[in-house]
Amino acid sequence: PMRRKEELGTKLKAADYRLRAARKMLAGMRQKSRVYDVQVKLVRDQLARCKLVAPNKGIVTSRYKNPGEILGAGIPVLEIGEIDTMYVDFFVTPDKLSELSDGAPVELRVDIPEQSRKSSPAAVPATVVWISEHGNVSSYNPARREGRKERVFRVRATAANNQGILNRGMPVDVRRRNGDES
Repeated sequence: PMRRKEELGTKLKAADYRLRAARKMLAGMRQKSRVYDVQVKLVRDQLARCKLVAPNKGIVTSRYKNPGEILGAGIPVLEIGEIDTMYVDFFVTPDKLSELSDGAPVELRVDIPEQSRKSSPAAVPATVVWISEHGNVSSYNPARREGRKERVFRVRATAANNQGILNRGMPVDVRRRNGDES
């Protein structure tokens, strides 16, 4: 019986040592787990910074860099044109200039194919936001006397483009809201 008691005591001490070692190993693994969690968070943060995110809605008008190229901080990659609000610059003669003022309502007439005209209006309301103070010569040859007679003034109008009807570079007719063409 005494021998049996010593054997059990030895087994108990060995089990106690194994338990302490296992607890220390568990504490070490928990510490490593916390380190790995921090590393995973860091890598996720770095990946999130690798994505291109546009600051606003729009369409890509120019691409400066291609996929796979190495970039530094602050280097432009794409040019994005805003499409939710568009503006149009147009020219008016001095006799029509008196009919316009800042804030004057105008409409932009757009050529839309017949099949889509049912769902989209052909006229987009706009507002005059700027009128040039100085006239420009309308002729391409201002050296000729006839070309210098006609002066025009640049006018800018903005329009909400919620339905996406307007595009950059699209030709439009500008009319006052009552229907007269400017």
